[in-house]
Parts: sequence; C-alpha cells; structure tokens
Amino acid sequence: MLMLMALVAYSKETVVWKGNEAISWNTDVAPGTQFETPEGIFAGLVEGDIIKVTTTTTYDSPQYVLTYKAGGSWNWTDLGVTVSDDGTITYEVETDAIATEIAERGLIFRGQAYSITRISVVSTTPAIVEKSTQIWTGNEPISWNTDAYIGTQYAPEDTIFAGLMRGDIIKVSFTKGLENPQYVLTYKAGDDWDWTDFDLTVEDDYFTCQVGTANLANWIVERGVVFRGQGYNVTKIEIVKNFIVLEETIAETIPAAEASKIKLNRPFAAGWTTVCLPFATTPTALGATKVFAFSEQSGDVLKFSKTEALTAGQPYLAYFENEVAAPVEFENVDVTATTAGSNDIFVGTYSTIDMNGKYGVTAEGKIAKGSSTATLKGYRGYFNISTDARYVISFGDEGETTGIATMNKNQLDDFSCFDLLGRRLAHPSKGLYIKNGKKYVVK
Repeated sequence: MLMLMALVAYSKETVVWKGNEAISWNTDVAPGTQFETPEGIFAGLVEGDIIKVTTTTTYDSPQYVLTYKAGGSWNWTDLGVTVSDDGTITYEVETDAIATEIAERGLIFRGQAYSITRISVVSTTPAIVEKSTQIWTGNEPISWNTDAYIGTQYAPEDTIFAGLMRGDIIKVSFTKGLENPQYVLTYKAGDDWDWTDFDLTVEDDYFTCQVGTANLANWIVERGVVFRGQGYNVTKIEIVKNFIVLEETIAETIPAAEASKIKLNRPFAAGWTTVCLPFATTPTALGATKVFAFSEQSGDVLKFSKTEALTAGQPYLAYFENEVAAPVEFENVDVTATTAGSNDIFVGTYSTIDMNGKYGVTAEGKIAKGSSTATLKGYRGYFNISTDARYVISFGDEGETTGIATMNKNQLDDFSCFDLLGRRLAHPSKGLYIKNGKKYVVK
C-alpha cells in the first residue's frame, strides 16, 4: 500500500544548519568543547539520506567523531563517517531506526581541531507528491446501525468517481456526532454486486482507503460506494493520487511501489537515445516511435530486436520521431526494479555516471565514446565495448546493422560515409559510421 503523504519538497541538498562551532574535545584528555545539533533540524530524515557536514581546520590531523543517542537508554554511539581531503564529513543513514533517533535526538560532534560551518541533508529518495482532488462536499449525517438495520446511510452519485484508478486513495472527511462513531464504507463487488466493506485507516477527522485493484476501481466508477455506520457526518470526499518523482540528475534510491503514478523528469529529444526505467511500460506510453531490446551476443554481432514492451530495470535503444518534453507521466505502474539491470555489453543506470571510456548513443544515431569529462544522466543506458575488437549491432527484422571498427577521421574522408540512419555525410566527426558497407568508429 502506498503511504499517504503531503507535498514533499524535493531538493538534492538541503542546508539544515549554518554557524561556526569549534570542536576541541579530546577523546583521550577530557574536558573540552563539543557541539550538539539544535532540536528538530533533522525532521523528516529517512534511511538512505546523506548527512553532509562542512568543516574547517588549521591542523594537520584533526579527529572527527560523530555520535547519536541510540536505544531506550540513549547510549552514545559513534557513526561510521567518511571524511574527504577537504574536511567534509558524510554519513549515509543506514536504517530507518537510526534516522528516527537522529530526527528526535540530534547529533553530537566530538573530536578535536576542527570547526563546523554547515550541516546539510542530501536526499537520495525520490519525492512523493500528493495530488488531491475534491469530488464532493456537503453534510450527510450517518446514523445507520449495523445491528439494528435501521437509520440513515448515504450513497453519493456514482459519477463523482469517474477516472478512479488502481492505487488511488479515497479520503473522506467527517465530523463526529458521537464520542465513538462507527465508520463503514461499502462497495458492490463482483457480478452479484455483493456488498463488501473497505479496510479503513481512521484519523481524527478523516478516514482513507486505497483502491487495490483495477476491478475495484471499475466497480466503484460504475456502482459508487455506500457510507454506513453511526455517529458521524460526511463533509468531503477527495481522490488522492501519489506521484513518485524521478529526477535524471540525482542519484536515487528507488522504492518498490504498487500502482504508482510516476513523473519522470527526463526529456526525450527527437532521434536516438537509450532508456532504462524502474517499471514496465510500452513505447506508446513513452512516446517513442520504436524501441529495441538487447537479445544476445553472437561472436562479434550484438543482436537487438524490436519490442512493444519495456521490462523494468532493463536498458533499451529507442528512437523518437518527435521530442517528448519533461516530465513524462505514467499512471498505474508497479515499480519493481529498484536497481538497474545490465549485461556485459549493455548497461542501465538510474543515476548520473562518468562516461570516460564508455560508449553512448547520440540523437543522430551515432555510438560515440565518452571523453574524460563526459557524463550520462540517469534513466539511460551505455555500452561496455572496446574498439580493439570489431562489433556489429543488428536490429533483427528491421534490416539495419551497425558495427565498430577502428579508423581515423582522415581515412573516412576519402570515402562515402553514412550515419546509422543512412544519411550521407561529407565530413564525419567522432562517432559510429557505415562506409562501403562496413562499420567504423571515429575516435
């Protein structure tokens, strides 16, 4: 079940404290000075977040100790931190239990010969954005008693649930008419329209239930719901959709989730590209003209085949006839691949990586080697190949082939040269080309 959340502000790095706290507490010779963080600065910390601490020092060998108060007895426990050459302390939160204790109790800095100037939290978990739509408002008293079978109940118009989907959350606001109301929300299930009660999560002034299946969503759209119980008034009905936001420029920990709505902040320019997503989808939903999946390596031939279905976690080659702007939205998908998949040749990635020595695909259809400063943003794929060997990439039934052989630019200028889309080039630059029926890579 998806967690019901308010709008979560998503930032790659959020500064939670600034100042200048000198640390001179010596772990061998007490006493001295140490620093305890202000209360509440780590609110919302979760497993996988990174605490980043900027420090300054004038000594050659400072001692950095970062401690939290663990367990029921608040035992001081040192964290395993990483310290960079410039004195930046980082700690990746290992468990939700540690995150909770840090959020509630803060951190204590000890050691000697350094000053703390800034503390920030780097979020590694995609944001979940809650979009709530009000579909009904009023004041309907419920006094129907499940034992006496008398009294009032309420069934709003079926049409208010138009567009309901698997994974959506129905949120009902109420006011209490009794000290201990009974809340019952019923739908009509199956071909026999059997009345079936929802499992409700009840808060002080609202209750929620999640639409767990596509059939259930269809039944509610077609047949509506019925409110029963006693001692409360229905005042508002909302449909809550939770969007998981995936950022192409941020190294993320992907959460498994059912029936998710995804906002992928990655544009697709017209032409060729690679794509790797943590959920299954189709070329049509992606906006792609055609998509190719890696199938096998046979000698020096890398075989790709056209596909109408993208599997979660696997990298693909894709061609877009028209640009698709970000964000690209997907509804009713299951996030099942929390890490990107790969093989020895074609590798997927969800985060930005160094492309030095790796091969990527340009929009023009060239397979080009990354420079020493090149990077590849997330939700894409790359090739682990070597120009020491010659490879041919076959697109199966499409009748297209590409390949790799080593040749310099001057050699290519002497002959007719074509890119992967069959376009003749007078002056080829770096990349992959077809010349005299053979395939060459220009470094």
